[in-house]
Amino acid sequence: MLTLLLRQAGAAFRMLVVATVVLGLAYPLAVWAIARLPGLDRPAEGSLLAAPDGTTPNQVWAGSSLIGIDPVPADPAADPWFHTRPSASAQDVLGPGNPSTSGGSNLGGFSDKLLDQIQQRRALIAAREGVAPDHVPPDAVTASGSGVDPQISPAYAQLQVPRVARVTGLPVAEVQHLVILATDPRPLGFLGDPEVNITRLNLAVGGQRAAVSGSGRECESCPSGRCCSAPLRGSAAPAESRAEQAARPPDAWALLTLPEVSPLPDSAGRPMQQP
Repeated sequence: MLTLLLRQAGAAFRMLVVATVVLGLAYPLAVWAIARLPGLDRPAEGSLLAAPDGTTPNQVWAGSSLIGIDPVPADPAADPWFHTRPSASAQDVLGPGNPSTSGGSNLGGFSDKLLDQIQQRRALIAAREGVAPDHVPPDAVTASGSGVDPQISPAYAQLQVPRVARVTGLPVAEVQHLVILATDPRPLGFLGDPEVNITRLNLAVGGQRAAVSGSGRECESCPSGRCCSAPLRGSAAPAESRAEQAARPPDAWALLTLPEVSPLPDSAGRPMQQP
């Protein structure tokens, strides 16, 4: 009887050692090593988007391409940012939401509260964008399941293009091109719908604003007074004339490189810093 107990205890101990080595050491190390492979390291670290901090060669995290942060403009009457979908974590009906909290509202299609929220959001967005309420797309007035989705429909992005172009002083065509660059196609070419990543898009808009402002040149074609045709990196190259701009091939924008960009503000209006 004692021999049987010792044999069973020995087998259990050996199993404990093997499981500890395989599952507690070998497996985590293998997963960590695979996550360091080229092409997998960025998603494994959270798909972070980096931007220079403006004072040192080090970088600060501007956000994640997987998390949508609805920027808070310093002046709501001059809002230069694209906005995400509403969030159930927001205190106000339109946001901004709390990116540290994920979840939906759990309200059904027959909920009077949900229908009232949709009507309020539609009216607020229509007033912000200067359009009729029936022009507001459905994803603009309905919260996502997580509340922190960074994607919106191309229709909602296009709805915001005129306002962003007006406030930033960038040409409408240039803002539309930035939207195209931030648009992800259908997965596998046929699943779902194209989506515009707002985090990447706002970083690109912020970079373009910085490049135009850094050029230090003036023109009369922009509401901001800055030259719309400034080089993307703020170089001293001469501005193109209207005739040269009209003669530029439509696909020439694809040859241009976006500048490094500044961090987006969080829901409280502060830049996101690397811990």
